[in-house]
Amino acid sequence: MMESLRQGRMDLAACILDTVPNDIYGKQIGSDSYSCLVNRNHPLSGQVVSMTDYIHADHIGISAGGDKIRAVDEALAKLKHQRKMKLTVPFIHSAMAITSRANYILTLPCRIAARLGPKYGLEILELPEQLKIPASNYYLIWHQRLQSDPAHRYLRERMLDSLGTDESL
Repeated sequence: MMESLRQGRMDLAACILDTVPNDIYGKQIGSDSYSCLVNRNHPLSGQVVSMTDYIHADHIGISAGGDKIRAVDEALAKLKHQRKMKLTVPFIHSAMAITSRANYILTLPCRIAARLGPKYGLEILELPEQLKIPASNYYLIWHQRLQSDPAHRYLRERMLDSLGTDESL
């Protein structure tokens, strides 16, 4: 995504980032905690998920569109745990569709889980109490060459307005 912005193949992106690179401009548009998604036939459906349940279950992860895997794995590593990542896919909708048909746990930011999970018949579960994952930060980002472009500025302001962010760029 960053290379697409740098090379002019993409003008604007919304993603999850820890930090915005020096040659990229960005505006944080929100932050979020994490939750789990499972299908209604999953053994943990309707249950309170313990750490033992979580690390012994099979997991699916998403490899594109912002790092949604590393934060979880780093939080587990601090507790000297590791989960069983059985499958990674590049797209969120692919992960949702697979999770709806297989007994995987999909760990995602809460807003994404709440917005998309029900469309796939997925149940939202809280993470194990002792698993503390730092919040995900959502950004609207663009390359520095577009910072002063009036049309691009207009687009950014409309995007921020539609997201409920009233700050000017």
